[in-house]
Amino acid sequence: MNKNGFTLSEVLITLGIVGVIAAITVPSFIGNRPSENKLKLLKAHSALTSIIADLIDDETLYYVTDPANPCIGLQCNGGDINPVQGARIPGVTNGVNANEKLARIVASRMSKRGGINCNNNTCTFTTTDGTVWTFAPLNGTNVSQITIDVNEKANDTDNHNTAYSNLTAAQRTAANFVPDRFIFNVDRNGGVTTNDDFARDILNNPSNLSRKEIITNIKKGKVGK
Repeated sequence: MNKNGFTLSEVLITLGIVGVIAAITVPSFIGNRPSENKLKLLKAHSALTSIIADLIDDETLYYVTDPANPCIGLQCNGGDINPVQGARIPGVTNGVNANEKLARIVASRMSKRGGINCNNNTCTFTTTDGTVWTFAPLNGTNVSQITIDVNEKANDTDNHNTAYSNLTAAQRTAANFVPDRFIFNVDRNGGVTTNDDFARDILNNPSNLSRKEIITNIKKGKVGK
């Protein structure tokens, strides 16, 4: 540097150094920054588990109307509501099965765009943050399979509207590919579980939101442990 400032060569050298540093650090930053999909999953899962925890002890909405043939927990259908308490959930009537009943109650406690649509035992609604919730009935001790689509775009080239288990090998290793559908099962005792490794690792390690860390844990078999 001379007395009047930097020379042209010094400026060029400095810019070159900055460029090298950026080339090294920016890809790492992109690979480790939190994804909107992951943050929305955490939000949705928290809301769902909170509502389920309230319902499992709710003796008004889940009320045994026939002691001789009692229902168990969330398997109680639309007719199993305490009439004395006057509980009212739109659409929950005697003919409603346990899955639709659960879907309508959950939907009633969330901020939605429009209403809930139930057809052929499957119910769908969209919350104000753009998350699409789909409830489908299950057998045995399970009540509902809930698909949480955190990105409502019909044609999303980055996410392809799919769960991690449905991704191809190439998609699973793509640096920017984050699934936007996460599947959970709800059982009659209020348990909320998933077989989705990607979702499980996010929920087990909410402070480690980078895709790189999640994929590393899945490959090392650390998920769910």
